[in-house]
Amino acid sequence: MVISQEDSKTIGFLRFTLTFLIVFGHMNPNTISIQEADFSLLSGQGISNAIAVGLSYLLAHAAVPVYFLMSGYLFWAGIKEWDWNVFTKKIKSRSKSLLLPYLLWNLLSILSFVVVMFIQDIKNNIPLDNVLEYIQSIGIRGFWDYCIWGQDKTNWIGQAIPQTGPFVISLWFVRDLMVATLCAPVLYWLFKKTKVWGLLLLLFCFVSKIWPQIHGVTIESIFFFGNGLYLSMYGKGLVEEARKLRNTVLIVGLITFIIGLYFGGIKTAPGRIVFPFFAVCCVWSYVNLGAYLTNNKGIQISSFLIKSSFFVYVLHACPIGYFRSIISQINTFVSGFVAHLHIPWIVYYLISPFVIVAFCLLIYYIMERWLPHTCSLLTGNRNPSQVKK
Repeated sequence: MVISQEDSKTIGFLRFTLTFLIVFGHMNPNTISIQEADFSLLSGQGISNAIAVGLSYLLAHAAVPVYFLMSGYLFWAGIKEWDWNVFTKKIKSRSKSLLLPYLLWNLLSILSFVVVMFIQDIKNNIPLDNVLEYIQSIGIRGFWDYCIWGQDKTNWIGQAIPQTGPFVISLWFVRDLMVATLCAPVLYWLFKKTKVWGLLLLLFCFVSKIWPQIHGVTIESIFFFGNGLYLSMYGKGLVEEARKLRNTVLIVGLITFIIGLYFGGIKTAPGRIVFPFFAVCCVWSYVNLGAYLTNNKGIQISSFLIKSSFFVYVLHACPIGYFRSIISQINTFVSGFVAHLHIPWIVYYLISPFVIVAFCLLIYYIMERWLPHTCSLLTGNRNPSQVKK
């Protein structure tokens, strides 16, 4: 299947704009569910709380699945029937655009921590044993499941479903995407044999979270990547399908958004039950919105911003060197500036992600200009015409 111009524009638009929502998701504001609130919902605090819950704990967490969906859709582009030679070429391509940056970002981050620790130990005349112990504590897990969170989360049958990620925690997405890509032959066989029933089975697994707990093999990545793959397999356009679902996902999405808002989003157990239903609707609503803005309103994202999306996604939460400290200082400055003007905290919350993204774009611009080869390696040699994540 050949990707249409309409789909290509929409994918390019979503690649960068959804990065802002992901940054909002990582703000982790201190919110409370409406059902537990002891303040008026129409007060300044109530409105601010609702905005933060809606952005960080609902809308932002439905952004990453869109990348899985687009990646699965693009993976099948140009393939008519299953061909192992074509699959091998696709895997080789993904090893440059996904695996190499994944390894480099994690390696650079680990080394930066080791170097800082080494320098501090030398200055303080401390034996270097703790540096070696630190390296051993990271081990190979630093490139797979070094970080673990959400141990208190459970699925419909009460099974614990914690999430994991590598040393650079934001790269859990890339890890899971690589695994989903390797599962493409299995997904192809499933959809070829069962048609839409296989997709519905994965949908049930996604909303119920009843799924084998294997680090890296997450139902979120498998379902949405598989959804995109399914569309390409059967010659269905991404935007075309989104339009067919437009009214349904809008109505169900609004209902589940209100319910999710009431329960505090993914921060609470009831909110986590509602969220998968909202996420499915929200993903298709994002595609519809992106298509409307690009194809109906003619809004275009510059090639520079499209190229930078992966870099911004990783760097904004990356512990390399002092970047985390710098970003923390940016947050502190914005927060202090807002407080000095006696402006509500919600203003800081809304401004800070844009400042952080601007900082990351500045670093990307400097690297692309003065270290183009390094920048290319860290971003998987992405370019505007290469609309794949």
